[in-house]
Amino acid sequence: MAVLDWVVAACFCLLGPAMWRRPGGAATALLMVATGLTWLLGDVATALVFAHRGPLINLLVGYPRNRLRGRLEQAVVGFGYLDAAVYPLGRLDAVTLGLAATTVAVVARGHRRARGAERRARLTSLASSSAVFGSLAVGAAARLAGHGLDHAVLIVYELSLGATAIALFADDRWGRWNRSAITSLVLDLGDAEQPTSLRDKLAAALGDPSLQVGFPAPDLTRLVDEQGRPFGLPPPTPERPVTVMRDGEHPIAVLVHDHAVLDDPALLESVMALAKIALTNVRLQAEILATAERTEGSRRRLLAVADTERQQLGTELQSGAEARLERVEALLADAPDGDGLREQLRISRAAVSDFARGVHPRVLTGNGLSAALAELAAHSPVPVDIEIETGRWPEEVEIAAYYVCAEALTNVAKYADATAVRIRVADDGGWLHVAVADDGVGGARIGGGSGLIGLADRLDVLGGRFTIDSPPGKGTKLTAAVPLVRRSGPPPGADSAG
Repeated sequence: MAVLDWVVAACFCLLGPAMWRRPGGAATALLMVATGLTWLLGDVATALVFAHRGPLINLLVGYPRNRLRGRLEQAVVGFGYLDAAVYPLGRLDAVTLGLAATTVAVVARGHRRARGAERRARLTSLASSSAVFGSLAVGAAARLAGHGLDHAVLIVYELSLGATAIALFADDRWGRWNRSAITSLVLDLGDAEQPTSLRDKLAAALGDPSLQVGFPAPDLTRLVDEQGRPFGLPPPTPERPVTVMRDGEHPIAVLVHDHAVLDDPALLESVMALAKIALTNVRLQAEILATAERTEGSRRRLLAVADTERQQLGTELQSGAEARLERVEALLADAPDGDGLREQLRISRAAVSDFARGVHPRVLTGNGLSAALAELAAHSPVPVDIEIETGRWPEEVEIAAYYVCAEALTNVAKYADATAVRIRVADDGGWLHVAVADDGVGGARIGGGSGLIGLADRLDVLGGRFTIDSPPGKGTKLTAAVPLVRRSGPPPGADSAG
């Protein structure tokens, strides 16, 4: 057994210093050597036979960065050192069994929470702790059950310790998990289709799930997150420092991270260099998005102004020119030989009324979409069947739906050679669906006339959709969907109104 003891100690004491060269590997090397030396001390004094458990648990729980995350890991490592220092405590089989189970559980928890290359490195720690403390737990359980397996368990325990030292050394030397972390980040940043956020990718590469990332807003007066929401910068602490990333003199991001991230300056520098590129792209995308939102807002305001002016023009026509023509017609009512003039006045009034209705129907503002469509159908030369739900909708939605129907009926009268038209308007709670179908000659297309192009532009400004299904000889179906609240994405069941 003495030979095996020396082999175990040699594995830790000789392989440990070789891990010192890795950036941030000094703590790992020290814990490896401490485990080997305290293991030998057990042969010198019986009271020190459990002394190796403290640095061993610290090594396995904190690997590969050798930092303890949270109070649970700190508590397990602290109890491991207490068990190592107090000889009577280590002799209690129930305590040994509990310590072994808790250590493996905490290492497994750390592996489960790790991301990217660090997760792969922690798998080595998990396998090693399972082997070492599994054999320790078997021995304690056997003694509690009254079975004498101490000799066999001790051999397995020592072999597991030696294998742990070799496994950690091999993982450090050939696993190159730091380099893998950088490689993984390069691949993640280049995968545009991956939905993972930039924060998550950086957190995985740095091995810090608690990482927070804030970006300067375009006005540089505040910080926002990736979704553009306000980002509250917490005050820096020794445990959670704040690192400002700059592109030249300009800040591009603020990282709030675990202090141990700085323990590996080479990894941090490499990750930061890659992150700067990605963060610059994020900033540019945010600026483009903000510009697009401002453009959309301008388009909506222009549309609202145009509708207001159309409404005012329609009102002025009805209250001005049409009213004056009505008074002239009244003056000619009793004039002899005035039939021809009265007929011309009637035609003129009808033309002004039709023009005013086309500019902006007064009934739409006063009585809503249902009444406006009924009036529109009454002036159509082709019979129109209307099915519409009762109620009112936002003004811009009703205006859009009205002009969809008006343009469709105008095209039916001019080009369709149809005998019937059907209008269906349905509200699914989020979208107002409008469908106008006729039994005419078909062949219509959006690019075929300025009216349809204008409708498509209007609906696009509102975030709606507009389609035409018009096979030659089989009629035309014009379908539109207008969002009742501002949104993006295709409407569900855009044809549901038909």
